[in-house]
Amino acid sequence: TSIAGHTSSVAVHHAELHRWLCALEEALVSNAVLVFHRLIQAREPGKEMSQFSQRTAVPFCHAIETFAQKNQAHRVVLVMDVSNTDGFCAAGYQLPTRGDEDTPSYSGLSSFQDIYCHPAEGSKDMRAKHWPTVVSLISDGRRRGLAPGGRCEL
Repeated sequence: TSIAGHTSSVAVHHAELHRWLCALEEALVSNAVLVFHRLIQAREPGKEMSQFSQRTAVPFCHAIETFAQKNQAHRVVLVMDVSNTDGFCAAGYQLPTRGDEDTPSYSGLSSFQDIYCHPAEGSKDMRAKHWPTVVSLISDGRRRGLAPGGRCEL
């Protein structure tokens, strides 16, 4: 609304709020594509995740695939330590539990979960063969003082 050519501060505030909410929605959709990539791939077999990711505001999957190609990486894996995380679910979402049900606890090798793996094919073999080494490298990096979320190259 404007009175005598002046825009009211309420209208400006609503426009800023709308822009912020749109940016939040775009970020949440981008994050959801990354978190739920296994479910998306199951519904759309044969399609690369970068095809889905490119349509989002922040194309995480596409950025990871591009990083792998530029650095000639055999595999790129995002790993999360879930040992102190309440309510983590490897599938991306878990229905809330009733009070009498225990939530799964993660320890040892299972406390490090692969959130995203590129390329997806062969990730089960990689986990079976190399996961103890990956977890050991992450743990050694922590002991040497690397910050959480630090980069660890194999």
